[in-house]
Amino acid sequence: MGKVGTVLVLGAIAAVVAVFLINKDKGLKLKEIYGKTSDTNDNTYYVGIDDNTVNTVIKNASGTMTVLGKKASPRFGKLNGVAIDSKGENIYVTDPDNKMVRKIELSSDNVSNIEYVNLKNPWGIARDNDDNFLITDFISGKIFKYLAAANEKYVEDIFTTLTLNGPKGIAIDIENSIYIAESGKNQIVKIDSSGKSNILISSTVVINKISLKNPSFVAVDANKIVYLVDTDNNRVIMSIDLDSFFYKEQPPSNIFGDLWVDSSGRVLYDGPMLL
Repeated sequence: MGKVGTVLVLGAIAAVVAVFLINKDKGLKLKEIYGKTSDTNDNTYYVGIDDNTVNTVIKNASGTMTVLGKKASPRFGKLNGVAIDSKGENIYVTDPDNKMVRKIELSSDNVSNIEYVNLKNPWGIARDNDDNFLITDFISGKIFKYLAAANEKYVEDIFTTLTLNGPKGIAIDIENSIYIAESGKNQIVKIDSSGKSNILISSTVVINKISLKNPSFVAVDANKIVYLVDTDNNRVIMSIDLDSFFYKEQPPSNIFGDLWVDSSGRVLYDGPMLL
């Protein structure tokens, strides 16, 4: 039997660090959200599928919705992850259907295709403290680094001894430690700044009588508290430590949305069923 942590239901706790948004983005025309991020002004950026089943990127600035990437060629495939640079000038989205990362220049809406021969299925993307981007590859199980701040080139397989099973979401904390949702093994992996990896939350950890099943998104707040979307169990989990967990359950079959961090370091979540 796996380790059983203390479990508390979100919403029953008065002082919960996570904030779960409901009906914040009125008029949003995305019926499925797969990735989300925000800039220093708390403008938010979504990737997902709109009402016409078109893969799209939307910016929300004070309630005004703008579709981005209209100049993309080829057209966007299914988009999973999204991240923004520290200056708020460009956003980067993973496009696994086209086996590339797409860079959207916000001032012009120009779209650049960032391709790499060994990038097979880019899934999650996160910016590190040096303004470079780490990308999970779901098929190869590798992590790639895109050096946006240094001649825009890829570094292949930055952790040569580490092969993950179906890595999806990725997050980076203020100390450049990396957190990965390893969906194929139903666990969360942490890699510290020295490159040492360990299992942060394993598949044997029991939370409210059930273990993780297909964790897809992960985030970490300013206090290094870890949050994850436990997709097949329809819940969002906040891990205070390895013995204490908060969780918020969602309607069955509806939970599939990204976690994101606002300018104050809070982690937020709003999946498609909350719009």
